[in-house]
Amino acid sequence: AHRLARMQKLAALVGDKLAYTDIEQAQTARAAAICKSDLLSRAVFEFTELQGVMGEYYAQAAGEEPQVAAAVREHYLPRFAGDELPATKAGIALAIAERLDSLAGFFAIGLKPTGSQDPYALRRAASGIVQIIVERKLQLSVSELVAAAYRQFAAEVELSCGEQQTVEAVCEFIGQRLVVLLTDKDYKQDTVAACFAAGADNLLEAARRVAALDEYRRGEGFAELTAGFTRAANILKKAQAPKAAVDPALFADEAEGQLYEAAESALINVNRALQAGDYAAALAAVGCLRAAIDSFFEKVMVMDNDERVKNNRLALLGTVISLTADIADLSLLR
Repeated sequence: AHRLARMQKLAALVGDKLAYTDIEQAQTARAAAICKSDLLSRAVFEFTELQGVMGEYYAQAAGEEPQVAAAVREHYLPRFAGDELPATKAGIALAIAERLDSLAGFFAIGLKPTGSQDPYALRRAASGIVQIIVERKLQLSVSELVAAAYRQFAAEVELSCGEQQTVEAVCEFIGQRLVVLLTDKDYKQDTVAACFAAGADNLLEAARRVAALDEYRRGEGFAELTAGFTRAANILKKAQAPKAAVDPALFADEAEGQLYEAAESALINVNRALQAGDYAAALAAVGCLRAAIDSFFEKVMVMDNDERVKNNRLALLGTVISLTADIADLSLLR
């Protein structure tokens, strides 16, 4: 009973985040209330693989709405990679809620999979969440949902792991399943790593950034651009300069001014593209900086003797690198 109540609340939160209508939310709540009823039946007791399937039949026979009956079957989906996915709104919310409840609960008491040991099939649960979110194109914050799942447990029992620790561990665990899904689709590991460095709380957007960066890497001049980015990133790592705004009055070489202007206009284009969710256009806008970056490194000595000039140059490089901060860390590309 506790589990159903938790699933019901979580499913309602998922529906809320996905802007479900009142009718869809009502169907979700109803499906949550009856989704495990068939486990008490003799049929499922004899043939456990019929869980959910019988549930749909029983719900139909009891006169439940078609979406509610379907959701009872669908919340077990996907059972394995490449399996069919929930199609109804109620089924989607319930499938995600059930898996999040399991993950948060086990991780909160320190029972996370180690090595090949995964007795509670948590990898499969996480993989299911990833498949549903990415294939059904759902805009969700994983950390927000995991935190909600954790709090429900915390209200019921004493937990051995704190909220932040649990949320981070579960998000990392789910993120790893997305990494597996993407590398299975033949995306390069460093492409995936670079995009994940920019955050993967929104799994759908992380997957879309990987696809855009993969496409962009096949284009002209890409290697030169990343060479410049990597060089800039390495200089910044070593220098550890104070964060400061760029002051054009301190420019001593025209290459500095040119890079500054190019970065300013790229910033406008990148932001416009990101607001439209167009990662390809955002990357193309950053690509326009290639010549200016090359020329800057050719003509300018970043570590100038004058502290102010040096820090100003470092700030300029910081501005350039921050352009891709929300897309990918290009310095991780090999």
